[in-house]
Amino acid sequence: MVKEQILGSALISPSVKLLTLPEVVAIDQIQALRDLPTGGYAIFAVESISSGMQGFFNRTQGTPVRSTSATEPIPYRQPFAAAASRYTALKQEWSFLLANNQLRMSESELKVLQSRADELAQALSKLAANPSTESLATTKRLLRGFQSQFQSSMRLHSAENSYQVQTWQNRLESLDMLLRYGERMELNRR
Repeated sequence: MVKEQILGSALISPSVKLLTLPEVVAIDQIQALRDLPTGGYAIFAVESISSGMQGFFNRTQGTPVRSTSATEPIPYRQPFAAAASRYTALKQEWSFLLANNQLRMSESELKVLQSRADELAQALSKLAANPSTESLATTKRLLRGFQSQFQSSMRLHSAENSYQVQTWQNRLESLDMLLRYGERMELNRR
């Protein structure tokens, strides 16, 4: 991977070329890309998508929405809104695991983590709705604090599910990348 020091706040999107890949390999590569700390991924040779690949996308991303209203913010156009949306999805994943008793952590750590998670969600929503230098600084500070708390709170869960926890940490890192990109593209243009 390219070092962050060289790229700064540039958004890099890895890709998968479907043209000559067997379906199983393409699915493995797409799943691996989803787990990395990236802003997204691109798929080339889309005309090569088979019904099996289309089924995979429907199961993992939902059925395609054919409407004129955008449902998901596009990261390079709305980085702050994309960060808020992705964080909401991450919180929903944690909530699902909590509801099904599949997330291992102490009750006290859970309370602290939930409080910080909610605080970060509010800051991301505020930043997406009304971008400003002050709200960006607050959001970045809250994200750093949450990442630190997250790492210590996930100690127990990580013992049995280290890949899952690493994937979540990568997704939190991708939020930071979107915030830095948004700072450069939205706030520094003003």
